Amino acid sequence: MQKNINYIKQKLSGLYPDREVESFVVWILGHVLGYDKTRILLNNDKILPKDVSSRISSIVDRLTKYEPIQYITGDTEFVGLNLNVKPGVLVPRPETEELVSRISNKVAANSAKILDIGTGSGCIALGLKKYMPGTKVFGCDISQVAIELANENAKLNNLDVHFFYYDILSQNGTLPAKKFDMIVSNPPYVLESEKVQMEANVLKYEPHGALFVPDDDPLIFYQKISDFAQLHLANNGEIWLEINENKGAEVKGLLENNFFHDVVVLKDIFGKQRFVYGKFRE
Repeated sequence: MQKNINYIKQKLSGLYPDREVESFVVWILGHVLGYDKTRILLNNDKILPKDVSSRISSIVDRLTKYEPIQYITGDTEFVGLNLNVKPGVLVPRPETEELVSRISNKVAANSAKILDIGTGSGCIALGLKKYMPGTKVFGCDISQVAIELANENAKLNNLDVHFFYYDILSQNGTLPAKKFDMIVSNPPYVLESEKVQMEANVLKYEPHGALFVPDDDPLIFYQKISDFAQLHLANNGEIWLEINENKGAEVKGLLENNFFHDVVVLKDIFGKQRFVYGKFRE
């Protein structure tokens, strides 16, 4: 196996940071062999069959083209959940894991109705249902591919979450409830002008519609979510949003101008303004 490990490191060295290459070694061997990190270390001297080495080479070749490893293996981990992922649906991010943790640590697991807008793989909705089992959780998206994937992930993790079609920009679709106690969203928020700062694997493979917004209308999704909330969020209902780190004050001001109070901008573990929280007052 050491020969295979050396091969992975040699092929990916210089294309990715050393720490990421090390994580790829564990991810790839874990995927093809079903080994965890400890078992990989204990079986370092094992000679792998040719077909297994060939699978490793195929994965590495795709990584050299900057394809996200989550799309290659077809899965990822998110707040302890095993999630299927596929092209056309955004790969869940660590920042979004933090959003789920913040909500579940702050909110009591009661019978609240929660709506995740732009659910994608269903990661937020499923994470909240896992840690707040008493809640009724819903997730909506404009993408049928995303809705199908989110339903797959609900079955995979044995979680009861209802996913449905809804276009937040046009406010078009059939809602499963008239009012929700909480709205959560990680909408597109990366400016078109910020594309130059993005990694090649993101630009080449991930869905741009789930990432980017026009420079001349950067808060378009937050405004539409706020409009939606005024009709469908219960009095004193909560809103939790993931945001562009440079737009905290603007998103906060938008909510305050649209009947939200106690609005705060929260920093992520890297010290960046990443989340906005508020309560709605009719």
